[in-house]
Amino acid sequence: MYFVGRIVGSLIAPTISDLFGRRKVIIFCYWLWTTLGIVSAFVNHYVLYVILRACIAALDGGGSLATYCLLCEYFPVRQRAFAGNAQYLFWSLGYMTLPAIGYLVDDWRYQQLFISVPMLVTLAFYWTIPESLHFLVANDRHQEAQAILEKAERWNRVKLPTLTLVRNKASQKCCVNNTASEKRKILFDLCKNPTLRLHAIFCSCLWLINGMVYYGISLSTTVLAGNMYLNFFWSGLVEVPAYVTCVLVLKW
Repeated sequence: MYFVGRIVGSLIAPTISDLFGRRKVIIFCYWLWTTLGIVSAFVNHYVLYVILRACIAALDGGGSLATYCLLCEYFPVRQRAFAGNAQYLFWSLGYMTLPAIGYLVDDWRYQQLFISVPMLVTLAFYWTIPESLHFLVANDRHQEAQAILEKAERWNRVKLPTLTLVRNKASQKCCVNNTASEKRKILFDLCKNPTLRLHAIFCSCLWLINGMVYYGISLSTTVLAGNMYLNFFWSGLVEVPAYVTCVLVLKW
């Protein structure tokens, strides 16, 4: 049920983030994820616990994808390989920390609390995470985008070059016919274009295989020979050079 929830969240959240913004989706997913994670530590009913885990997985999948989009949109194209992969170093850090929690804490309820309570730090996201400039400009919210740029200027004590976020009248006039007929894109629009449809099929198959292999290995480390806690730790540590290599390969 956990992975069913993750699939549902991964399918729904990106579309919602295109409608309402990456920031709102991230805050909603992580705040509710934190709440349900803490609540699940006190649940005594098995079915309810399974439902909560499925909901947490949906929020995890949705929030992670929205975060990935937001990070990539924060950075220029030439630096997105770094932004997209460097975030997973924190995943590896959490991965390596988990066996220590499992070794020191026997009760699963306390383990759940140790995992969920640190997520309260996401409460600060409301004040610290700005919306994606790409999303704001694409939705004609230019004043909000300009306010974010001005805040970045003050924070970093630099002067940004003058940018025109609003399209000039000439360009608007040239594009009025296209804009009037343009509709908001949804997930199923990928199936309408042959090239995008082919890429979507290939990426879906690759992610399916990657997920099966990755979780198949990760969830089986405890049955390997040797100390199961160390095996789990090493499986997290080995991901660090893998992410660094991905950054280098994608950048060069």
